Amino acid sequence: MLWVVTDTGRPRKYATPDDLEQAIDAYFEKCESTCINVSDRGKPTQKRLPMTIRGLCAFLGISFETWSNYLSGDVGKHDGTHTEYREICTIARERIFADLINMGLMGEYVPTIVDRELAANCPGYQKNEPAVTNIKIDVSEKLDAECK
Repeated sequence: MLWVVTDTGRPRKYATPDDLEQAIDAYFEKCESTCINVSDRGKPTQKRLPMTIRGLCAFLGISFETWSNYLSGDVGKHDGTHTEYREICTIARERIFADLINMGLMGEYVPTIVDRELAANCPGYQKNEPAVTNIKIDVSEKLDAECK
């Protein structure tokens, strides 16, 4: 008896890796060309729409779980396209992380938000936690002595 392995479940939202890549590129173009109104230290200003994994998932119309399946190579195993899907998603993820870091370094994004996004989605990234908090040091006497 011959067994034929087929994908089960509903059809893929993106039938081919090229379809997925085009949709991801459209998300990046949208982010790069869209400004949002924000308040920066009480002053209204415009900032570029941030790129995030969850924002990409919403744009693509897929769940985070589906995104994770693309990244793990679970999508496309039966027809041999899983490495293409995985590569496209890995490159997109790295582009998002690079954007978050670069914009954070330039002061365009709030560093704690960047830290949280990377901690939630970047394998191997450890959230930056302060080692010690609420320490008060009185250095006024020492500074006064050194200034004289």
